[in-house]
Amino acid sequence: MEEMSGKTVRPEDIVVFVGSAKEVITIGELRARVERAQVLESYRMAAQSLNPYNLYRSTKS
Repeated sequence: MEEMSGKTVRPEDIVVFVGSAKEVITIGELRARVERAQVLESYRMAAQSLNPYNLYRSTKS
């Protein structure tokens, strides 16, 4: 095990390099981030479909 960014890194962890910064995330954290991003994207798409301008545009054609 190795110490990185204040976390103990195990072999099953993923080390992400963003530019010169290093971020250590576990598989669980990665899954949680992906799920959160998918939920936010579905909210964004739902909000876009309820946008009055988009509704008006779709009924006009």
